[in-house]
Amino acid sequence: MIEELEKRTRAYFDIEEGKDNPHSHLDYVEEQVRSGEPIASLARSIGQTLKKDISRQMLSGYLHKTFPEALERLEAAKPNMAEAFAEDALHIVDSAEGDKAEIYKAGLRARMRESLAKMFNPAFQANKQPTMQLNVNNLHLTALTSIAPQSRAHVSLEQPEGQIGALMAGDKSESLSPTADSNKHQAA
Repeated sequence: MIEELEKRTRAYFDIEEGKDNPHSHLDYVEEQVRSGEPIASLARSIGQTLKKDISRQMLSGYLHKTFPEALERLEAAKPNMAEAFAEDALHIVDSAEGDKAEIYKAGLRARMRESLAKMFNPAFQANKQPTMQLNVNNLHLTALTSIAPQSRAHVSLEQPEGQIGALMAGDKSESLSPTADSNKHQAA
């Protein structure tokens, strides 16, 4: 696997045999990821060339063990990979031909790439609506407490019926306040 990575790195960066290669295997893999090739796909391709079973875990493990900065660099490449997936999805849809089954299959492939693009780059989720929670009871209580205190009618049920009746009839000489009522009784 390492020899095949070296061949691919030299070919990608156009480094002649026998000359020092300033580029690492991680440089090559990072460029492949940026251009839209997932590590699993790259591992399968290397495995096919070598006629061996090369898993994603094997390639990823080698990169992370050999290059301490691999995680950071490969994560940084994912937004570019997302753009490549989005462009690929557009190409798949634009070039879809054939019967209904072929067009349906192209739609599925495009949706899968769109989903991957959203997963690898949150900017592709811009159409996602913000979630908001409303509590109707709290809104109702807030509305009730915002009513001005002057607009609320306060009637004491402890007042004698005559005073309330007189007040309702328009006689404003008597007060409904308990202190005024008790002062009146004490003077008598």
